[in-house]
Amino acid sequence: MRRRGAGLIIALTVVTLVGATVSLLILHVGAMVQQRRHEQARTHVQVLLDSGIAYVEAHRRQLAQKSPSDVIALPVEQLLPSSAQAGLTLTRLEGHAGIRVQAWTGAGTFRACEEQTLPLGSGDQKM
Repeated sequence: MRRRGAGLIIALTVVTLVGATVSLLILHVGAMVQQRRHEQARTHVQVLLDSGIAYVEAHRRQLAQKSPSDVIALPVEQLLPSSAQAGLTLTRLEGHAGIRVQAWTGAGTFRACEEQTLPLGSGDQKM
């Protein structure tokens, strides 16, 4: 009887240790997935911001003719995966010869947002 009792205690200890190890691995994988989704959202918003900056560079003259506080929403549905929601807006600033480029993206609970102000002058400098 003592041998059976010792074997049962060893078996329960091993099962408990294996269960705890699997639980820790699942928690670690979940944290890695969350971190990857945050990085993906930041990467997507950077792609959108770069696209907005390129649009401003290519259309400086047309944008300079817009009235202050005009908001231009560019279509960005084709730039990102279909599961992501995104937006890219250009806003002509009042009393300032500049354009604010705002990009945002998100999928589920993960969101990222960036903005940059560019001069409308003929230079390539960024503010």
